[in-house]
Amino acid sequence: AEAAKEGVRSAPFASVRLDHTVVHPVQQIQRSHDENARRTRQDLQKTVYGLQHVQRVAMEEQILRQFQRLPGLPSSHLALDLLHGRDEHIGFEDFLNVPAEAPEFSRASLHSAMEARIGMLSVDGSSTGARF
Repeated sequence: AEAAKEGVRSAPFASVRLDHTVVHPVQQIQRSHDENARRTRQDLQKTVYGLQHVQRVAMEEQILRQFQRLPGLPSSHLALDLLHGRDEHIGFEDFLNVPAEAPEFSRASLHSAMEARIGMLSVDGSSTGARF
């Protein structure tokens, strides 16, 4: 009985932690669905249009991932959604739990975000005084 009490004191939530790491098979399927669908779509396009089409789409995707808005503003990657055909589907992620609409969401000012990106802010967040 004393050993059981000591186990509870040293790691009271060990069993909960172990239960949390076990993933349900349906959850694994849902997590891998997008990747499997992308791979299947690529294989179909490779068969129908040839390897150069798949390479061109991969190059376009890489180019479109590079475009971002200024720091502090969220990037929607609309062109990437158009490329993948996600513009025709409205899911929960499109209107629920949008971080910018949360009451506790505070967006950094554009100037401070840009200064942080180019390294003009010191570690404590104050300006270094460097002028360009």
